[in-house]
Amino acid sequence: MGQFASAVENGIDNAFIGWADKYWADKRRVEAISTSQIRNVYGSLKRIEMSGDFSNSKLPDVLLFIPRLRYQISRVSGNKKEYFRDFVDEIESAIRSVSSAGEAAELRDRFRRFCQGFEALIAYHRAHGGK
Repeated sequence: MGQFASAVENGIDNAFIGWADKYWADKRRVEAISTSQIRNVYGSLKRIEMSGDFSNSKLPDVLLFIPRLRYQISRVSGNKKEYFRDFVDEIESAIRSVSSAGEAAELRDRFRRFCQGFEALIAYHRAHGGK
């Protein structure tokens, strides 16, 4: 389980914030992933979040981010593909942590933490020079 998935399941803490910052410390990773690639997914995620109380009926919309992100990997070329694949693997693991919640209240909490964690990743990507 990745750090992001762990934060989704157990809560966002200082360890996750530190990891999110260090995740983008490698300039090659920052340059391999554009802000628009991240924001494309984030925009859809925010629409789901803003539509109201998250429930099992909205879970398929979140799960569909996985094939969308996998498709985006196929559009990345060269050595950037490795960094983008690593990023997608982190996001996919976190999405699967959301979907594995048993109770409705836990599902809502995990989705909320997923959104917060994604925001942290976007912020640190930008802070480390992401364009």
